[in-house]
Amino acid sequence: ICDKAIDRENRRLTLTREMITLDQFRNNSNEIASALNVYIENIEEDRTGGNVDIFYSIVEMPKKFECTDYARFPNCSFLVGKTRGKEVTGNLLTSPHLLVAGESGGGKSSFLRHLIVTLYLNNLHMKFLFIDLKENLEGQIFNGMGRIEVTDTANEALAKLLKVSHF
Repeated sequence: ICDKAIDRENRRLTLTREMITLDQFRNNSNEIASALNVYIENIEEDRTGGNVDIFYSIVEMPKKFECTDYARFPNCSFLVGKTRGKEVTGNLLTSPHLLVAGESGGGKSSFLRHLIVTLYLNNLHMKFLFIDLKENLEGQIFNGMGRIEVTDTANEALAKLLKVSHF
């Protein structure tokens, strides 16, 4: 039916379903992407109009993304990641709880290191307690840095958490 720009990098292609199910569109997304020479982000159904929206881009996602300018994230803000069109940021003042999850090799440790470094450099009042129960594999890079305490045993971690919780 139509193809519209969403932003500089992304577009939405709206098609009539014509007896094709949403699952059929989704199951064939690789073939559709290859035929159109695009990168499909998502396929959604508009049930009221009987249409399917294919969200896509002609720009490939970079395989690697690095943050080098930590100073641009003041006041408890930090970089979460990057989409094709923009950077995604977070802020501990508005979202004080984080859950970092993903598959092995998915970048969880890298994200946590960037988060800590960003907050450490831009928030001089913050103190950190890094609990690393994997035999100090991840936390060792923070050993000896002021304002960051690293512990790698369960008993020590429990004692420190109890101490912190009494503030």
